[in-house]
Amino acid sequence: MTESALKTPAKAPRRVPATRPEVESPPAGSAKLGTVIARQIEAEVLKGGWRIGQPLGSEAELMERHKVGRSTLREAIRQLEAHGVVRMLRGVGGGLIVAEEPHQAAEHALTIYLELLNASADELFEALGVLEPLAARLAADRAEEQDVQTLRLTMDRLLKAPARLEDFVSAHVAIRKLVVEMANNPALTIFIGALTRFMVETLADQIAAKFPRANVTASVDHKRKIVDAIVARRPADAENAMRDDLGHRHISLADTFRAQSAREMVDARSITSATTTRIHPKLGQVVAMTIAHEIHRRGLPAGAKLGAEPDLLAKYGVSRAVFREAIRILEVHGVVRTRRGHAGGLLVSEMDPGYAVASAVGFLQAGKMKLAHFREIRGQLAVNCAALAARRIDPQGRERLAEALSRHLASSDADAASTAQTLHELIGELSGNRALSIFNRVVLEVNAAPPRSRLPDQETQTLRRNDTRIVEAISRGDEPLARRRMIEHMHDTGKWSEMGLTVFG
Repeated sequence: MTESALKTPAKAPRRVPATRPEVESPPAGSAKLGTVIARQIEAEVLKGGWRIGQPLGSEAELMERHKVGRSTLREAIRQLEAHGVVRMLRGVGGGLIVAEEPHQAAEHALTIYLELLNASADELFEALGVLEPLAARLAADRAEEQDVQTLRLTMDRLLKAPARLEDFVSAHVAIRKLVVEMANNPALTIFIGALTRFMVETLADQIAAKFPRANVTASVDHKRKIVDAIVARRPADAENAMRDDLGHRHISLADTFRAQSAREMVDARSITSATTTRIHPKLGQVVAMTIAHEIHRRGLPAGAKLGAEPDLLAKYGVSRAVFREAIRILEVHGVVRTRRGHAGGLLVSEMDPGYAVASAVGFLQAGKMKLAHFREIRGQLAVNCAALAARRIDPQGRERLAEALSRHLASSDADAASTAQTLHELIGELSGNRALSIFNRVVLEVNAAPPRSRLPDQETQTLRRNDTRIVEAISRGDEPLARRRMIEHMHDTGKWSEMGLTVFG
């Protein structure tokens, strides 16, 4: 793995309904200048060590440094503010400062993307089922004395059975957060953090209002088993206890999750009522989710017209400032684009995970992610994505896999690592879990940053043989064999890493 500029991730294909409304072809174009400047500022923050409160300069200084006008700079800052990266202090001595820790900003970008996708409860818990047991196992191996004491104090707080369910939820989240911190893997930190933030932002009000008291006792028992296993340094028991806890949470929250996801927010009063607890997204983010979910629900293809700003302001019943914050979030993640002029308005675009992927990759590279961390998370994601892809493969997926493998086998030795990465990104997509797919893509991008070593001829042949066997198992729908073949591949890539080859793996 190396630290360098990120390449722009390719856009995922978009499914469209059989019957389409009248659309216009979306223009092919590069990112807006404001988005480019936003990424430059974020890169500066990463290079500077990303300290909360770190000054980045006044508006005038930033305009001069980036050679842009005030409107472009302000657009960049608004994008960064919407994702929690920076905050602008007004008045004498003011200026742009860092607002969140780097892992929080990366989590935020991933969370918003998943919210805009309208990821389901099943996807959420399936992804957690891949990641949280690994975190529990690693925590049991790595917890230090101070970690154990903190974990037990937090468990004691949970055992006091607070009267308010909101506090109960907060204590449970705190225990899971501690487990992830003790695992000491930065990729696990941002991936599980994004999934947890998504669940809390989506369900906080509903949990506080409706969570049955009987589930409180059961949840406490599950957490006690996790904590006891970590304290006793029993990794397998910690992993199994976390799986049991996940199963209980899934059953307890799935119906509530579906009810919330299906809820339509069509005016300011209904939107505001969804954000009454102290754990909630900003109003602009809620409006962005509402618009994105409506696009999904109506099956609108790229180029479909959503309407002019005055009409949409009336429809959603929010201020122009809130509405434009929502549109800014949607534009950054490729959900919509704005067309100017007399016949202009808001148009549906091709959703693009590029911003979320780049934010996560930037954080992991800036933190100098260790090879051991990479191998832990890469192996867990690769094996589970292959197994899920085999479970869910359909004729279209088989055809896409065959095409990707054909390109990989026909590529030059110099391009073998790149075509292998494309193939393994596709395997993540075919897992049928959009959260795991984007996490898999982040990890592959971390490893793929150039310069990348070329594999010796013998290892290149092994890479292609492994990928052929993986694709054959997935295409046959043989889940156990797909898992086995990917584990064998991870073993080989581990050996290559030990040889000092910074290649795809």
